[in-house]
Amino acid sequence: MRIALLTGAAGIVLCGLLVVLARRQRRPAPSRHRAGGRRGGLTALVGARPRLAIVLAGLAVGGVGGLLGGPVAAVIAGAYATVAANAWRLRVGRQRLDRTYTDMLHAIENAANDLRAGLIPEAPPAAPDPVDAAVAAAMARLDAAYRISEALGTPLADLLDRVDADLRAGQRLRLTVRAQTAGAQATSVLLAGLPVVGLALGASMGADPVDQLLHTPVGAGCGLGAVVLQCAGLAWTARLVRAATKEVST
Repeated sequence: MRIALLTGAAGIVLCGLLVVLARRQRRPAPSRHRAGGRRGGLTALVGARPRLAIVLAGLAVGGVGGLLGGPVAAVIAGAYATVAANAWRLRVGRQRLDRTYTDMLHAIENAANDLRAGLIPEAPPAAPDPVDAAVAAAMARLDAAYRISEALGTPLADLLDRVDADLRAGQRLRLTVRAQTAGAQATSVLLAGLPVVGLALGASMGADPVDQLLHTPVGAGCGLGAVVLQCAGLAWTARLVRAATKEVST
C-alpha cells in the first residue's frame, strides 16, 4: 500500500510538471519565421521536447495507476501511456510535415506567378526546426533552383515550376503510402485493445479478472508478459511502416 501511495503521489507531481511545461510553451517565442504555423500547449511540448513529454506521460499515468491499483497497475498503465504518447508524437509530426509542405507549395507557386508578372518574389520559406528528411530534401531542391538561376541565368520561374511539380508528386506518393499502411497500423491498435475486451467479458460473467490480474502472482506475470508482447508487436509494426515510408521521404 505504501508503494502504491508513493507512486500515486509521484504521478500527481509529474502531471503538474507536465501542465507547467505545457503552459511555458504557450509563451510568445522570439520573432522567427517557421513553416507550419504556431503551436501551443501540449502539442507544442510534444513537438519541442518529444522524449520528455513521452517520459512524463508514462510516469504520470503510471503513478496514477499505482495509486488506484498497485504496482502492477502502475507498470501496465505507464507502458500503455508511453505507447499512446509516442503515437501522439508521430501524429503531431505528420501534421507538421503536411502543414510545412502546404506552405512551401503555396510559397513556390506564388513566387513563380510573381516572377511571370514582373514582380519581385518573396524570399524562399525558411526550414522548420526540427527538419524532417522530406522537408530537408525539398529545401535542398528549392535552394538549388535559386543557385542555378543565379549562376546560369536560367529563368527562375521555370525552375520553380519544376520544383513545385516534383514536390507535389512526392506529396501524392507519400499520402498514397500512408493510406496503404494505415490498415496495418489500425490492425495493430485493434489487437492491442483486445485484452480490455477480454477483461470486460470476464467481468460480465461474474468473475473478477482485474483483481486476479493485479493482485496475484500468476495474474501479474500474465499481465506484464502481455504488455511486453503487445509493445513488441506495436514496435515491429511501426518499424515495418517506417521501412515502407523511408524511401518516399527523400
